[in-house]
Amino acid sequence: MAKYLKHDAGIVREVETGATGGATDANKIPALNAAGQLTEAMMPTGVGRDVNTYTASEALAAGAIVNVWDDAGTIKIRNADASTNKPAHGFVSQAVTSGAVAEVYAEGTNASVSGLSSVDIYLSGTAGQVTGTIPTTSGHLVQKVGVYASASSFNFERGTVIRLA
Repeated sequence: MAKYLKHDAGIVREVETGATGGATDANKIPALNAAGQLTEAMMPTGVGRDVNTYTASEALAAGAIVNVWDDAGTIKIRNADASTNKPAHGFVSQAVTSGAVAEVYAEGTNASVSGLSSVDIYLSGTAGQVTGTIPTTSGHLVQKVGVYASASSFNFERGTVIRLA
């Protein structure tokens, strides 16, 4: 932990930098974490990851596009799927087992995909996956879910859902 000198009522004393945020770190100089970044707790409300936690109702792969749904009064997540009327609400960055709690990102970079080459990224008819091709199958959903960043990542941006007739 880094330290600095602070003038306190006529006395100079050594003080540790703040590392976690919150009231205990009030009036301290912030410290960076091991990745060289400020912790999310140091940021004001509204700045940081747009993430919520939900229980998975099925196994989810790292990078899976997920659907948030009501399971008899309990909000859960499952693989989003254009072929089975399950629109995308976000993505998970890590694999999750059925029944486990997962962090769902409502925006941000999904870096757990591969083979991307199109500018616009759409929800796929394969559960939890994306495609660069606009779905055209009758009864399927068309939902843009992001924009290309690299062959192995895209910026998730939840789009309007259209069901094809």
